[in-house]
Amino acid sequence: QLATLNSIAHSMAAIHDLDASLQAAASETRRLFGVQSCVVATTCDDGSGFEAVAESIAESAQALTYPPIRIEADEDLRQILDTKRPAAVEILPEASGALCDLMRARGAGSLLIAPLMVRSEAIGLLLLLSIEPARFASAELDLAATIAGQIASAIDNAHLFTEVHRSRELAEELDAVAQALNETLDLDVLLPAILDQLRHVIEYDSAGIHILEND
Repeated sequence: QLATLNSIAHSMAAIHDLDASLQAAASETRRLFGVQSCVVATTCDDGSGFEAVAESIAESAQALTYPPIRIEADEDLRQILDTKRPAAVEILPEASGALCDLMRARGAGSLLIAPLMVRSEAIGLLLLLSIEPARFASAELDLAATIAGQIASAIDNAHLFTEVHRSRELAEELDAVAQALNETLDLDVLLPAILDQLRHVIEYDSAGIHILEND
């Protein structure tokens, strides 16, 4: 387990390629737990649920597309998000909920759900699917919490890196606008140059500068 945790931590350090890091983490986690499938999901843009961004499946399993996992449609998921702790869910025939229905269609007998927490907010989910009922013990919940913490930190670091990089680009682009203002007093040259530089700062379909002239 320690070797796998170290391998996952190493994969998660590659913040420049988050997609590849998450895929590697899903593969390592699935092999560690010996389950049918491992899915990493992150928050949807509208915040209403989670969408799968990486999946590792056993060779005997069929790759399937995961629709967005809506929070409001699943009581088990809401409870897990409230407690902020991993939990095992048995996929019983009478079990209801969007997530149970989704996992039952994939042949799962039990499911481990670990929220990816950053500053007390869930930014995603780690899902482990097993065809065996009652597959996950309490020790495995603790292990999943550790892995989920590593994945959550990596996603957060990647987002912070992107924000810092974008802020640096924005500062450079604003500096270019300032330079354009200082290079010439010819408005026929200056104004198009300003609009050209602003396109790098603010995306637009069309733009214009209007000058108030005295009568």
